[in-house]
Amino acid sequence: MALSEEVQTIVQSYQKGIENYWKDKPYKSWVVTLESGRKKSSETDVMFVRASNQSSAIRIAKKKTLLKRKVRCRSIRLMGPFDACCYF
Repeated sequence: MALSEEVQTIVQSYQKGIENYWKDKPYKSWVVTLESGRKKSSETDVMFVRASNQSSAIRIAKKKTLLKRKVRCRSIRLMGPFDACCYF
């Protein structure tokens, strides 16, 4: 299902605002989604991590997760106000 152009514009604007907020900060807050197991029996863990870059955030999240087996990063993004429960 494709998003309308208006929704895509809003999402892109929101994402740019988040990137602009974090760009001059030495350490950033990341939302890392990890996955373990096969598709049918996979487990997911969402972690909030402070790190200077994406690769460090992924490494820290993998180290701290309680998931067993081989863990892979499914997605990573900078933390925004909705992730921190700061609704305007």
